[in-house]
Amino acid sequence: MYASYWMLATALTDIHILNNTTSTNFISGSAISRLLRGRSFHTPIDKSYIDQNGERAIDLALCTFDYKQGNFQPIWKQDKQTFAITQLRGVSDWPNNLWPPPNAPLCGFSGLEGPCTPIASSTVLVASVCSCAAILILIATAFAGIKALQRESRIRNRWWLLSKADLSAFVSNRSTTSILASGLFKQPRAHPDIHFTPKEGVAVLHRQKVFLTQFPTQNAVQSTRQVFLLFDKLREISHANINSISGILSTTTPSKCLNFFVDECCGRYDLETVLSESSRTLVDLEFRHGMTADLLAGLQYTHMSSLRYHGYLQPTNCLVDSRFTVKVSKVGYDRILKEVFGVSAWPSGEAKFIAPEHEKAVSGSPAGDLHALGIVLDMLFNDIVTDTKASPKKLPGKSRIEVFLHAIQQCHDGDPGNRPKLSNLIERHRSAARTSGSAMQKIMRRMERYAENLENCVAERTFQLLSEQRKCDALLAEMLPASIVAILRQGRTVEPEVFDSVSILFSDIVGFGDLVATAEPIDVVVFLNESHSLFDRVVSSYDAYKVETINDCYLVSSGVPVRNGITHALSLSKMATQFVGTFGGKYSANGLAAKIGIHSGSCVAAVAGTKRPRYCLFGDTINTASRMESHGEAGRVHISQPTAELIGNMQDNSVLVLTRGLMPIKGKGFMQTYWVEATGRS
Repeated sequence: MYASYWMLATALTDIHILNNTTSTNFISGSAISRLLRGRSFHTPIDKSYIDQNGERAIDLALCTFDYKQGNFQPIWKQDKQTFAITQLRGVSDWPNNLWPPPNAPLCGFSGLEGPCTPIASSTVLVASVCSCAAILILIATAFAGIKALQRESRIRNRWWLLSKADLSAFVSNRSTTSILASGLFKQPRAHPDIHFTPKEGVAVLHRQKVFLTQFPTQNAVQSTRQVFLLFDKLREISHANINSISGILSTTTPSKCLNFFVDECCGRYDLETVLSESSRTLVDLEFRHGMTADLLAGLQYTHMSSLRYHGYLQPTNCLVDSRFTVKVSKVGYDRILKEVFGVSAWPSGEAKFIAPEHEKAVSGSPAGDLHALGIVLDMLFNDIVTDTKASPKKLPGKSRIEVFLHAIQQCHDGDPGNRPKLSNLIERHRSAARTSGSAMQKIMRRMERYAENLENCVAERTFQLLSEQRKCDALLAEMLPASIVAILRQGRTVEPEVFDSVSILFSDIVGFGDLVATAEPIDVVVFLNESHSLFDRVVSSYDAYKVETINDCYLVSSGVPVRNGITHALSLSKMATQFVGTFGGKYSANGLAAKIGIHSGSCVAAVAGTKRPRYCLFGDTINTASRMESHGEAGRVHISQPTAELIGNMQDNSVLVLTRGLMPIKGKGFMQTYWVEATGRS
């Protein structure tokens, strides 16, 4: 584009020079075209030539990359006017030094010419197929050999033989909260020599909880090929309703050999525990059908596996986890006894659930499993009252559950051929467990019933808790102020509080010393209880707070812990006159009288101590009130001048303040004191 504008500008300049003018009126396309033809133009970019036909001619060059200089160098050049080709340099780095290159490839442009012509024969095809087949056979043979070696290595692996060092103790940091955990948990107890099992049969293997059950034999472990093959089969057992084996623990002592069956930890209880009398009411019919379905699924998987049968099915081997899922445990237990420990006959107590045909020797069969299954299902459904002894064919109106229960009874037949097939039992159970609604609706109904029972339990426990809390609050309210109780319940510390204006009352019983000297201790306690209860009833009628009692001394405050302005002095004075009169009327015949002193001022209130905390008052006001009581007289109320001034400010006619005069008070010097008497007017 730049060269084109350059040539156009050159032509226009020539036109102006030829016409000797700067006017553009004479410029035309034909004039410009004539000036461009047959001319060479030297632009800043290159040299260009326009021939007589108006076509642009340019120089062409063939370049090769010079590896030494790192750039392209021209080796051939074609002149743009004469079209002559000139060689500028030789070519030394062309592949195979073939220069110039041939006009056509060695095998032609199709790739099938010359030496590349295909042989018109099936020999190559047959050879190729045979070669591929041989390679595939070699690969398959190598793969099969590797798999065989891997399987043999897996079989020879003693993963199942555990040592004492493989296990560690299991300690639970939380209590069991299951609805069946209150004394119902049963698991086989490990031998006492196994010190690493602090709980019954529970230990930790590879960071997983496992159960330990002692074998009824002290024979040594046999490591034969049959044993390796058996545990290889057991290792492949994996199902949601099968509790997998973890291995065998064998410990040897100088006197004996202890062997333990180790399997995975599954929940907290077994089927026998779940169906105990104390917990049977918690398991409804739908739960039992669900457990039966899990049990049948686990047994069906075992029968379809390489083991072919369980051989040691019983209720304690049907474990129930926290989600009420049943898992069959101790699969292959009978074959371990026979092949690993060389036990040929069932030990005493081990053949309780074994079919009659297998009682004499350690053996098993699918039909034998059906016999044990019938016993387990009897435990699940034995409280359903139906007549299952008659044949279903003779009872056309029989329900589906009765048909299923009749099949359970057939499992007890002494002839293995008369027992039902496991598949038939599964079909009859599915028919018996069929209820209206989808599976989700069944789950929702079960959850609703559970939620309803849970709500009732929660409501009952909440009522009991609130009742006990009210009793506790009432007791605390008698011991501490309500505001202090609220602070302590929140776990906060009670900070000391200053009260600027309060009144403190001290009461003492004149003649109490003589009573103590002459009366029995029990009589003294009875008297104190009566007198303090009398004072308590009086205090409850006024704006006052009972602080504490020490023997016959009674301490009351007003204005603390609840501030009440300046009414505290009048309130305590009225209360004191009432108490003096009430106490004197009841005990004056016994030579007893109340002596009361009151003083008003400031004090500090705080809770002292953390064990049996007490609400205490501190300050000179309490000391002065005690001095008013000790310098008073029997049957009279002695008050200080600050208290008398506060009473006068109230202008109340229910009490009368009488001047006693200046009195020497211990530790205080001379003080102006007063007597307070009731006027009988309100």
